[in-house]
Amino acid sequence: MRRIMPRMLILWCAALYALHAQTVTAVDVSGNTVKLTLGSNVCELTPINDWTVKVEYRPNNQISKPSEIIDSSLSSILSFTSIDQSGDPIKLTGANYTVKITKNPFSLEFTTSTGSSLYKTTALTGNELTGQVVSGNYYGFRSDPGSNLTVSGNRAIDPSIQGRGCSPFVWSTKKFGLLVDAEKGSLNLTGTTLQVLRTGSINKNMLLFLMTGSPRQIMQNYYRVTGFFPVPPLWATGFMNSEWQIDEQEMYTHIKGYRSRDIPLDAFILDYDWFQHEEDNNGDFKWNVWNFPSAMSGALKKTCDSMGVRLVGIRKPHGNWGGYKDFYDPADQVWYWNSFVDPAYNSYERGIIGYWNDEADEGYPPFANLYMQK
Repeated sequence: MRRIMPRMLILWCAALYALHAQTVTAVDVSGNTVKLTLGSNVCELTPINDWTVKVEYRPNNQISKPSEIIDSSLSSILSFTSIDQSGDPIKLTGANYTVKITKNPFSLEFTTSTGSSLYKTTALTGNELTGQVVSGNYYGFRSDPGSNLTVSGNRAIDPSIQGRGCSPFVWSTKKFGLLVDAEKGSLNLTGTTLQVLRTGSINKNMLLFLMTGSPRQIMQNYYRVTGFFPVPPLWATGFMNSEWQIDEQEMYTHIKGYRSRDIPLDAFILDYDWFQHEEDNNGDFKWNVWNFPSAMSGALKKTCDSMGVRLVGIRKPHGNWGGYKDFYDPADQVWYWNSFVDPAYNSYERGIIGYWNDEADEGYPPFANLYMQK
């Protein structure tokens, strides 16, 4: 038995390794992209800037769009400074990095321009990314507001829960950063082994970005990939009053109270009281004419505009329309907007120019509220 068990363990480990082992069977260069063929799978590498490389692993060469994490307009005309296919590994060189591609078994190694290893994959599939990272303290991804500043151990990728980090982005002061396009799953950093598992993400391919540089440069790399947050209208950065159980006259009294005391007020956020939330026939989009009798005539909006106050209404990813809508579905997005601007009760034209997206921290699909807002 003592002789059999070690052999069984060796065979089991070999079988597990074989599940991840792949071989590069062809290399093609098209424009600024290097395409690796791995049987039925494809891995493409594209330089984004002098410090960042995009890696997209496509199982069965499938096409899948990135999630909202990645800037939809992201593109690059930058080419690798050199591509050396003369040996194994293949070497792709940029201004400040080198990517070494081992053909058999397939792996990627990301190094500094001087050859110091920053990251090397041990598993790269559609749903798993595992590799060895340069030793050091890692920052960036936080699974909840109360977690430590440094990243270690296993953490859930679950951005809908109580302000958790949007995507697995980690970086160190050792000139390395990694961003993975994953909305759901887990990130585990144990010692120098980093594993990202993706489950249920809208992007069916493994999309990652290898980065190098100083911490400041890595932050610039990150925003080069994700894009910057759109600047909200000026009034949305100001002072707001949010209130539940209120009607038109009470709201007017509060606004006048702010003005008479010279207290800034840019917007008034209305809770459930503004719409007919108990009516099944699209009541979620209709002004509550009992609480706000002048809303449908447009007088409410005109009065608030004259006092320099915008109106914002509560919204949820569910309502009296038969449960939860799938806001990942473009058809549901169109239905939602058309209901909001329906000429019969156009809430937008009658004053509600902003949403308070409620329950965005309750664990709905990660970008449900974002798509609802769009």
